[in-house]
Amino acid sequence: MQKKFKLIVLEIIVVFSIMGCSYVESPDMLIRRPRKVIENENYNIINKFLDENKTLTLASGQENYEAIRRVDIDGDKANELLVLYKDIDKKHQNIKGFGILILKEEKNQWYEINRIGGLSHSFDLVDYKDITGDNKLEIIIGVNTENEMNKQLLIYSYHGGYFRDIYSCIYKDIGIGDLNKDGQSELIVFNKKPENNKKYVQVLKFFNDDMMILDEYIINNDSYYSTMTVGKASKEEIGVFIDYDVGLYKGYTDLLVMKNNKLIQVLDNIRINYKKVFENHITNSEDINNDNIIEIGFIEKLLITGEYKDYSVPYIKKWYQWNEENDIVLIQREYYDYNQRYKIIIPKEWQDDFIILEKENKTSTEFYSLNNKKQLDKHIFSIKSFNKENWDKKNLDTIGKDYIVLKEDENIIIIGILGYINEGSRFYIDKEKLSITFNLI
Repeated sequence: MQKKFKLIVLEIIVVFSIMGCSYVESPDMLIRRPRKVIENENYNIINKFLDENKTLTLASGQENYEAIRRVDIDGDKANELLVLYKDIDKKHQNIKGFGILILKEEKNQWYEINRIGGLSHSFDLVDYKDITGDNKLEIIIGVNTENEMNKQLLIYSYHGGYFRDIYSCIYKDIGIGDLNKDGQSELIVFNKKPENNKKYVQVLKFFNDDMMILDEYIINNDSYYSTMTVGKASKEEIGVFIDYDVGLYKGYTDLLVMKNNKLIQVLDNIRINYKKVFENHITNSEDINNDNIIEIGFIEKLLITGEYKDYSVPYIKKWYQWNEENDIVLIQREYYDYNQRYKIIIPKEWQDDFIILEKENKTSTEFYSLNNKKQLDKHIFSIKSFNKENWDKKNLDTIGKDYIVLKEDENIIIIGILGYINEGSRFYIDKEKLSITFNLI
């Protein structure tokens, strides 16, 4: 039975790059234009509603969201436009505030139905979910502050042709989901209590025209850094995943599900001495394989007998899912090359009988099977990168290498070179399988 855990990571830079840790970037750094297909249409619509002192901005906590969103806010099956903007004092070259412009179309004409303004800090997130149960989307706004643990949450609900605010609070992370399976989504807030710094998860439900606390879970640890993710823990259960950094580059994850309107911790981390179970560093929980179920991630360094000159052994990510009892099961393992921006999904049938060796100059990564003494056995495949100017296809053709081009752009070519392994072996990989195993990031 495998439980949760920690790995002492020896190279801080490697850990930070694998975890993807980052600070909150300013909206100026994050600005990007909408996709070309809709860019001109959207800009033509909003130009007459934003004066010269207002410009588009982004939500720093939503990497794949644009400044202009098309969303059916009022439930009439026609999308409104939500426009995130910042107000600039051009004379003194500073930002006066942030806001959201809401536009509606009727008879081929766009008009302003609301403007949420007066926000003094940049957006962390702007989301839209029905949490009142009226089949209309609320606008959920997260606003950054100077303190990451004190971001401000504002929720606006649409009634009678205008938006009114129905709730506000301070948060570190938030999520929305139907935890108690009653058909109405709850708001889940993760933060610290100001009086004693105890972290907590609070579940709130809209009832009798107000947000009521359904349950609160107090977290009894001294983790240095924590994050919360809300999503499917199984096909039937929505879960609250809390990833903890408990210091010295160690961590573990709690999983909370709701039973009888109470949050229950299902992984038994409180009752076990997790410091002696595994020594793994965690990475943020997420849906890694697009099955709509959240995976719990660890970072682990591969082990091998012997030393290999000019090569190093990397870390890999291991992803687990809840088994709907008190344990987790391995779902996927991945090797990442962040310099060349790709990952390799490691086949399950390899079990633990493989090793990865990285060339110290970062131009080659070798995948080998291991014998029963954990020593190098068969060469499975290699991934090699070439600058375009150094690439000479004839060299590989001349020496008879069986290879496939996995990535090519104006600067670089990445190829996979296949090893010579019998087709009946569990380590056998052909070009088609390698192309599926190789994924750009």
